[in-house]
Amino acid sequence: MFWMTTLLGMLLIGSLEMTGSDPDPEDDGADPGEPKTADLPGQDQFQPARINPLTVKPAEFDPYSSDAPLDTPTAPLRGSAADDRLIGHDGPDRINGYNGNDTISGRGGDDDLWGADGQDLLRGGPGNDTLHGNDGDDDLSGQAGNDSILGYHNDDTLRGGAGADSLIGGMGNDFLNGGEDEDQLSGGMGDDTLIGGRGEDVLFGDQGNDRIDGTEPPVTNATDPRQTGKGMVDERDYLNGGDGDDTLIADANDVVTPGIGQDTIILDAANADKTPT
Repeated sequence: MFWMTTLLGMLLIGSLEMTGSDPDPEDDGADPGEPKTADLPGQDQFQPARINPLTVKPAEFDPYSSDAPLDTPTAPLRGSAADDRLIGHDGPDRINGYNGNDTISGRGGDDDLWGADGQDLLRGGPGNDTLHGNDGDDDLSGQAGNDSILGYHNDDTLRGGAGADSLIGGMGNDFLNGGEDEDQLSGGMGDDTLIGGRGEDVLFGDQGNDRIDGTEPPVTNATDPRQTGKGMVDERDYLNGGDGDDTLIADANDVVTPGIGQDTIILDAANADKTPT
């Protein structure tokens, strides 16, 4: 059972109970094990969970090995127990800030950046970078490229930027923003905020009472077959609340899975038709 109401032009649904299979197929003629779906106005789809938690394997290389790539730096750059400012070069870097509140910039290349303890600020720069926040309330931004960003402990801020990024919050109440392109976001433990941004994104709240936002600003492209309204492109996002009492915000074409708990699903009617104002 579920209830519907409208608030400020948005459709709200609460106490939505969904199961992965039909316990009594004779009641409605459904086949045993048939997934349950709930249809709402537009092309949004609500269906059982098909999204698994995301995993990202950190970059691994030994800069001292004779088998290392030719463009691998000759040695990692290490910080100290103080508040360090560490800047890489335009090739691939491996930088570890260690203790202290560090500022680390990888610049160009495929970089592997570690914050360690302290409240760190990491910027990947151009390239396919891997950023590790570890302990402390860290600010991690992959910027351009297909980046992997891991917050680990405490309350972290993760931003993907341009490129197909993977963001994992870890423990703590984290803020994740995928930015442009097709991103994968997982909040981990804690009460997290996930924003997909532009592109076809996968948003998984995991544990905690999360706020998951699949809406995105409209993009004009009159030749794109996904266009809605007056030539405005609407990308499809996949939202999964996971455990906890989550709030999921979707617009047209999104696929929403409430997950376990008392979730609230908001259809952003004002943004669903992508009509310019």
